[in-house]
Amino acid sequence: FNPAESATCDATVAFSREVISCSETMMDEHITTEENQGSNLSGPFLPGQSRTFSYRLA
Repeated sequence: FNPAESATCDATVAFSREVISCSETMMDEHITTEENQGSNLSGPFLPGQSRTFSYRLA
């Protein structure tokens, strides 16, 4: 979640285990991107935006 009113922000998630797949999901956990994107989901969080992700680890 980006609580800022006017600025974008970047976020990074790191795991000690290998990421097998990653998908961006809606808040109800329905997948909104193609499966198996590795850990390549990125991009700015817009002001007031929440983004959720589903990761599968090795």
